[in-house]
Formats: sequence, structure tokens, C-alpha cells
Amino acid sequence: MHYSVPDYLMGRGKNPFGIFIDIDGLVWINDYYGFIAGDSAIQQVATTLNELANSNDAQLFRISGDEFVIILPDETSNFEAYDIAKTALKVVADLKIEYQRQDDPSRKELAVNAVISRLTSNLLERIDDVRKWIADEIWIAKEGEKLCCGVIRNCGDTLPQWAH
Repeated sequence: MHYSVPDYLMGRGKNPFGIFIDIDGLVWINDYYGFIAGDSAIQQVATTLNELANSNDAQLFRISGDEFVIILPDETSNFEAYDIAKTALKVVADLKIEYQRQDDPSRKELAVNAVISRLTSNLLERIDDVRKWIADEIWIAKEGEKLCCGVIRNCGDTLPQWAH
């Protein structure tokens, strides 16, 4: 059965962690190798993330072209959420999906970035704003750390004002 994220969370009564994941480099695969290769990369990443979600009694949702969210069980601690997010980065890196990047030739493999947050009803009512906020957080993390992969921002307690 397929659910939307709000439908899946409705009536749970808790605010579980969500790990928002963005594929970094997909545009370069699409531009250099074509959309069939890009679709294949998305499928490989989705399959790998779904296996990770299943192994943690979690649920994976695709929320846009190259964005996913893993909704963790209610009882997941912030430390466990962080470890699962780090594992997501590693299992995708282990896929070793190669691509050409013209703006940074040293980056040759697809990676993902992740943001961890509590999923509150206020947050879900503003899902478009959340997606923008997540993109901003990932961008800040990339710029601040000068890294494309291996970036985890634990934002559980630092949501924008409207999310509280």
C-alpha cells in the first residue's frame, strides 16, 4: 500500500525523526549520460535506501525527483537517527555510481546529503517550505564544510520558527 507522508503519520500521536535525503550529482549524470542513466541511479539509490529503512523498521518515501525521506520508528533516539543517517551516506557511497562533474572534476561518484528532523504536524502542513528549508540546510552544510558527501546536520532542535 502506498501512502503520502502526512497520511502515513496521521494518528500516530508521536513526532518521529525523519531523515531527509538529497541525491547530490544527479543533474550531472542526467546532463552527461542522459536521463535513462539518471533514472537508473535514482532506482539504485532508492533500492539501497529502502533496504536500510526496512532493516530499521522504518519507511522510505520519495518526496521529489531526487529527494527522499526515511521515517523512523517513534521510539528512535536522536543518536540512533544520526547513526542511520550516517549509514545512509555510506551505503549510497558504496554503490560507487560514477559520473563526470565539470565544475569539480575531483568528485567522481554520486553521493547523498542528509538532514535529520523531528516530523511535527506543523512541519507537515508546510511541506513545500520544509523542502526549501532542507535544501537550504544541505547547501549551508556543503558550503560550510566544503564537502559534498559525509555531511549530516542534526536539525531536530533548530527548526525554523514557523515549524514550532
